[in-house]
Amino acid sequence: MIRKKKSWKLITRLVFVIIIIFIMQDSTIEIENYEIEKYGLPENFEGFKIVQISDLHLPNCASDSKNILLSVEQQNPDIIVITGDIIDKTADIEKCGLAEFCKELTTICSVYAVNGNHEEQNSNAREFSRILKENGVNFLDNEYAIIDRGGQQLSIIGLSNGVSSLPLTENDIENIKDTYKIILEHRPDLFDIYSSKDFGIKPDLVLSGHAHGGQFIFPLIGAVYAPDQGLFPKYTSGIYKSENGATMIVSRGIGDAIVKFRFNNRRHMPVIKLQRTLSKLQ
Repeated sequence: MIRKKKSWKLITRLVFVIIIIFIMQDSTIEIENYEIEKYGLPENFEGFKIVQISDLHLPNCASDSKNILLSVEQQNPDIIVITGDIIDKTADIEKCGLAEFCKELTTICSVYAVNGNHEEQNSNAREFSRILKENGVNFLDNEYAIIDRGGQQLSIIGLSNGVSSLPLTENDIENIKDTYKIILEHRPDLFDIYSSKDFGIKPDLVLSGHAHGGQFIFPLIGAVYAPDQGLFPKYTSGIYKSENGATMIVSRGIGDAIVKFRFNNRRHMPVIKLQRTLSKLQ
């Protein structure tokens, strides 16, 4: 009996230590680097670097904003993209630190942003886009922007949260047809639509968030739950490729909304570098 009690105490302590390790791990941000190779990428965009920020849920991370900004700056990005839920639906937009955070971001480089479900649900949602624009952020609400480097172009299409059809005119599509196309959209569960032949354009890269990495990730089981995907979600974190060659990167996000606890699921800041390849097979 004494040996059994000692064994149970040892097991209990071991489980407790493992839980503490996971909690400590999940309170830090993982900077994850991705190299995206693409045949036909314009030469002037070789090595083009993008830092992705998603699901910050201000004011939840306001106290850590200086460290987040420092982490972004250290990556020396060409652009920064925000893929939704930078604020929480309960946030006071004027007081949550949104304006200050955006102003600091835009001192690093150009910033492009789309909304998420929390911006849509915020009681003062109309002020969100105003604050972003006043502080230098390019807010794309079913719009596109073109980045020009020496006559070669890259386009960024920003889709409003949950949009499932291409909201561009025929003239818009004509303007971007020969560019490298990046879609910013909060919800990764729509990737199958965006990469389908019926969507209207073929994106080269889709950047999303929303899934929070599946919140709890268990060995052998994987991610447990993601909004709009339910149990054992398909798209939660990292890189995904479609049959027609489109690529999606999903951020696990930096902040949390309703559920404040993560398990085996570090906070996440993707850093994407575009690379040219001579092979059409990439």
